[in-house]
Amino acid sequence: MSRSKTIDILLSFSPEELKAMSAFIKSPYFNTNKNLVKLYGAFKKALPLISGDKITEEDIFRKIFPGKKFNYGIMKNLTSSLFSLLEEFLLFNTVKNSPEKKFDNAITLARQYDSRFLDSFFYRVMKKQRVEMKSGKVYPGLYRDLAELEEQEYYFHSSRTDDISLQNAVYKEAIYSIADMTRKFSRSLWKMQIIEGNVNSKHEIEIKKIIAENINFEGMTENLRGTDEKTYANIKINSLLIKLLTDGSDISHFNSIMELLNKNIEMYENYERFSILSKIISYCAVMYEEGRTEFLPRSLVIQKMVLEKVRFMEEGLGPFNFHNFIEIAQKFIHEDQISEAEAMVKNNISILEDDKQELASRLIMASVYIERGEFEKSIEEIKTIKPHDTFVKMMVRKIYIKAFYELGSFEQGFDMIASFNKFVREKKDLDEYTKNTHLNSLRIFEKLFKMKCSPDKYTLNGVASLEKEITENNYVNKKWQLSKARELKKLIR
Repeated sequence: MSRSKTIDILLSFSPEELKAMSAFIKSPYFNTNKNLVKLYGAFKKALPLISGDKITEEDIFRKIFPGKKFNYGIMKNLTSSLFSLLEEFLLFNTVKNSPEKKFDNAITLARQYDSRFLDSFFYRVMKKQRVEMKSGKVYPGLYRDLAELEEQEYYFHSSRTDDISLQNAVYKEAIYSIADMTRKFSRSLWKMQIIEGNVNSKHEIEIKKIIAENINFEGMTENLRGTDEKTYANIKINSLLIKLLTDGSDISHFNSIMELLNKNIEMYENYERFSILSKIISYCAVMYEEGRTEFLPRSLVIQKMVLEKVRFMEEGLGPFNFHNFIEIAQKFIHEDQISEAEAMVKNNISILEDDKQELASRLIMASVYIERGEFEKSIEEIKTIKPHDTFVKMMVRKIYIKAFYELGSFEQGFDMIASFNKFVREKKDLDEYTKNTHLNSLRIFEKLFKMKCSPDKYTLNGVASLEKEITENNYVNKKWQLSKARELKKLIR
């Protein structure tokens, strides 16, 4: 049987939706054509056979009109009518069951009561909605919805000559609109920042510059101190997120937002919580790349907050990003927080996709064993890994190089450095910053190997020069390489 729009929709239905559609199509309020009920029933039973072309339109037609000759026109009209009913069902079912539509439904109901002058019913709906929204978590569209709620209150009182209530509604609508606008500005600017970084280009209109020069979010926020605590904190946090982009060199904005989040992070729902923390982590990464090394431990504080406060694979979020997970563990190791890296494997590995969990565990534990001096164990962890992407291939090579260095396996180490160097130079999907930092790091690795392999050929001045080069540059594996250079002082006289 050839695929059609009707079939495509039916094949997308869950068992629960197929059952609900049966009730929907049988309801005389939505459908009075009994042949459509029969057609739906026939399609429903035939779904397992449709994709394999084991049933035809003629077969379906005979189930609706037994003994009648197949009529393409009738079948086409019935299928078209069923398609319209399926679309109507999708809308109805979404409005009925989607949590996101709960607010829209309440507003629609309130408007109906308003237009019918059923004032007590209107107040009941509005009060219930207001209490739920103010007592619940801050979700992405909360202040947009609160502004709309107050706008509806305004329309209600404008037809009842209640000027005091009218004034209160307008005032609250304005406050909530500012909160919503500040979040939208914050979100849009950060999306621009991320996209510009990914594509390495800027739009001809410099939005960040325009906002920085023309909108005083800081002053506006300070003048709103009289609003409720939750709304004020939310406006302040989003204003500071904007400041991190438009005036990022002033770290007082970072300190202020961290102070606010430590007090208020629980007020946000899951997705919004992750969104805000991710932006601050991105800011820390930019500052670190600019040479502000103190932002590495600061970013780890926020990463811990993400792991503790955000729930992945539920409430609007999918699994945690595999590469980010590994990088966080590497940062913990870099900062000598080995137990934190191990805790990630023990307590947080389940937030990754199932097929990534063992790989992440092996990569992290291999790095942990390097730090503990258990080099054979480190090699055992990675020797069965079959790298599936550039990130993993590079990490496995770095672990091998460190293990070979510590074990004195110089020939294997030099071979690995050479192949790694060739790999980095030929990889077209690496940006210039990543390529250059890795090539410089490999050059340092090679010098370390040569000095350890033939200490009699080098002097302490040569070691001091190497130590100075590592110290002054932000190379990959900088901390580890610096410690190895200092160890060479005991070997070279």
